[in-house]
Amino acid sequence: DLANDPIAAERAARVALYNKDNIGALKAVNGWIKLDPKSAKARQIAVMLYVQSGDAEAALRHLKLLVKLHENGGQDEFAQAMVAVASGKNNDLALKLMQSLAHDYKANAKARYAVAMIAVMAKKLDVAESEAREAVRIAPGMEKAKILLSRIYVEKGEPTSAMSVMQQALKLTPKSKDLHSAYARLLIDMNKPKLAYRQFQQLMKLTP
Repeated sequence: DLANDPIAAERAARVALYNKDNIGALKAVNGWIKLDPKSAKARQIAVMLYVQSGDAEAALRHLKLLVKLHENGGQDEFAQAMVAVASGKNNDLALKLMQSLAHDYKANAKARYAVAMIAVMAKKLDVAESEAREAVRIAPGMEKAKILLSRIYVEKGEPTSAMSVMQQALKLTPKSKDLHSAYARLLIDMNKPKLAYRQFQQLMKLTP
């Protein structure tokens, strides 16, 4: 009985999704949320479906609630939000939603990083650069934001800036395996095999 059973409502939503019945899936997922308003899975699916249908207002409402549900759960709530909006396969709307969401979290590096990631997907590289730089400014030790920023510079045709970001990052944390590995891959992509080899050598020294 869908009216009283959240498990049955979830099953109905997933069957409708499998059958590409978005109208049926929305009906089922809204019933699921009514029965289990704290279900992050239900909110995530709702965001995806509303992004697909172009309903920005409804998508943002569920997106904000999704973040609230994950805030104290030990997971990166903005990574969950990013997955939800990206799964709707409408990159321009996904970016607008993440920007609206992040407006309430301006001093949160994870939020700014998530916006940067979606901006890359939407091919809005200036927005991506600005958000990634802001994430690094807020959290100077956030390595994944620095790696993303370097990749954005490569996409923008600014290899010198990309290398500079990674060099500065490694000055700050010279023993970071993730940074050495990312820099090596970046240098390979930039057709600089000798410099990449040096990074792999450094990585080997750090690996027991």
